[in-house]
Amino acid sequence: MRFVIIFLIAMAVSPVAWSGGYQIFEENGKVGIKNESGQVVLAAAFEALGWSDGSFSVVGQVTGYRSKGLWGLLNLKKEFLTKAEYDQFVYTGGDRIIASRKINSFTVKQGCIHLTGRVTVPFQYDGIKINGLRAIVFNKNGARFEHGLIDLDDKTILALKYKNIQSLGSLRYAVQNFDNKIALFTESGIKLTDFTIDSLSDFKKGWAILYQNFKQGLLNREGEIKAEPVYREVKINEDGTVKLNTPYSWKIIDENNRQLEEFEADELTATASGYRMVKSGKIGTLDKQFKVIIPARYDYLGPFIQGKAAAKKEGKFGVLRANGSVALPFLFDSLAMDERGRLIRIKDKTAGVISWQLFDTLGVQKSQAHYDFIDRYNGTVFPVSNRGYYGGMDVYGKEIIHCVYDSLIQAKEGRVIVKFKGQYGIISLEENWLLKPQPYPLTIINADLYLEKQPTITFLKNLNGEIVYFTSNKLTVKDGALIEAFADGAMQKVSFEGRIVKPANVLMEVEKVFPESEGMRGIKRDGKYGFIDTQGRLRVANRYEAIGQFKEGLASVKILGKWGYVNIWDQIIINPSYEEANEFLSGTAIIKRAGKFGLTDLAGKIILPLRYDGVERMKNKFIITLNHLKGIADEKGTVLIEPRFQRLEVLENDQVIVGDSNKYGVLSIHGMSIVPIVYDELFFVKERNSYLALKKSEWKNF
Repeated sequence: MRFVIIFLIAMAVSPVAWSGGYQIFEENGKVGIKNESGQVVLAAAFEALGWSDGSFSVVGQVTGYRSKGLWGLLNLKKEFLTKAEYDQFVYTGGDRIIASRKINSFTVKQGCIHLTGRVTVPFQYDGIKINGLRAIVFNKNGARFEHGLIDLDDKTILALKYKNIQSLGSLRYAVQNFDNKIALFTESGIKLTDFTIDSLSDFKKGWAILYQNFKQGLLNREGEIKAEPVYREVKINEDGTVKLNTPYSWKIIDENNRQLEEFEADELTATASGYRMVKSGKIGTLDKQFKVIIPARYDYLGPFIQGKAAAKKEGKFGVLRANGSVALPFLFDSLAMDERGRLIRIKDKTAGVISWQLFDTLGVQKSQAHYDFIDRYNGTVFPVSNRGYYGGMDVYGKEIIHCVYDSLIQAKEGRVIVKFKGQYGIISLEENWLLKPQPYPLTIINADLYLEKQPTITFLKNLNGEIVYFTSNKLTVKDGALIEAFADGAMQKVSFEGRIVKPANVLMEVEKVFPESEGMRGIKRDGKYGFIDTQGRLRVANRYEAIGQFKEGLASVKILGKWGYVNIWDQIIINPSYEEANEFLSGTAIIKRAGKFGLTDLAGKIILPLRYDGVERMKNKFIITLNHLKGIADEKGTVLIEPRFQRLEVLENDQVIVGDSNKYGVLSIHGMSIVPIVYDELFFVKERNSYLALKKSEWKNF
């Protein structure tokens, strides 16, 4: 029997099945209906048939029709059940239609019509949503919408006095008052709980999850709280069983494994001023002593800039101060603070139209117009766009560059590069052309000079168009001068007056020159590598396949496919026998042979056997890896902690955070246990010389 009922309901809401094979046809710009045999049931005499949302169905031999732009109801016996006098006509299932009509020239209201054409809910509501045998209705009262609940014959179940009403299934409704608190009601209007709930989930297998003070609990259909809202998470399984998870517990532990403090949070992230915390999906902050500064009640919290941050709450953006007070109310669809933290770009949407404005952090609107877009401050202006064209707005909100350009490319020292009709030019902040549009990209150097990059040559010019310097090499600006980079790697310094201040110091013809280290510079000549000194004299012959840099008197070199080390007199100190040979530091270097890593000293003595999958230097210690597990060796090659941990972090206090099977603890540098390896996350808090440890709770059956 239950299957038959479900099948009939499915037939009722399926347009294809409900239409019984009826199809719309068009003739002479009008539409009619044919049956599945192709016979005309309704002649083509209507502007449209079906419903105003564009769907078509025949429900119990009844459908909608449109005439002179308005909708009505008729049956397939060609009987008009209503006049065509409705603006909208939407079938939502069952035997009711939601319709809207003009009450006067300014007012449109919604009501319900039975399939027989009888009005069952009068046209007195701003909105109606049918849910089974009930309808959620609302009216606008001043600036707010007030919701109520009726049956489909307009009998009041709940008066129009609530902020929102939501169907939860199982003949239950979540009713929200204007204090943003929710109570559970039956379909008969009986209140089952007080208005103390923040939100409720839909019912599933007779259970609903309730949210209160950012915690979760469990509610049954009778409104009885079966699990108090003290849990981090509640899960309702498909078979109706329930699992509960208590909040995560963070502990502050000193270096002697004594617990100093404990508090709840799902996530913690260190920041410059303390910690960012997440609790039940909401964000807040703690100071460095783990005291709450901003309670976890925000859906988004951006980085603090000059003591202020963008935040989001209840779907709207505002600005918070670092102490948690509100600097700008939560009224906006989107906002972004500038790098100085004093001005805020705000995006808002009104009547479907997006506009950008500029505010200060006191909530005062600075922009004197609304824009399609306001870009971030470029040091001179805020680039703004209107109707596809760009201009510039100053920090006081005045549009000092009108929106007539393709784009604003660069602003510096009162000069602005603009793109105008596909070409590049320079204007002043008074919009005078300092360089009229021309085809090549530009870069401002200072108030008087600019670079013009043509396909093969880059020119340094002044604003009179006079050439100061030009080159086919790459030019960059650094420390008040131009750096010219040659193809062979040499560089020279050129003043803004076009004089070569420091010529490229290469005294021999080479293919490539490397950076200097310990007075020696690597070169490539005739396809081989060697070294020259600061005077350009060849000190290590160019006979090697590859080279490294000189460090502690030795440089790695490659010959016949193997790496070794030479000194500045071109003497081989460590024979080439390695697959890799890294730079020396503090008398040791990481080497690799036969796929395994170890350490050598300056004399070529192996101080850590070549048996590890990886060796990584960390100050005066080395992280050694074997079979994907990590350990520690010192600079003498002594293994302090055998490689048996998935995670390993050496701290400044010479203690070591280790992880094994996703559990973490602390060892001394010599492998002695300090904090047991039982925590799900573990971090060192330098300011307190202690550890921040997370112990996740286990799921339990309800």
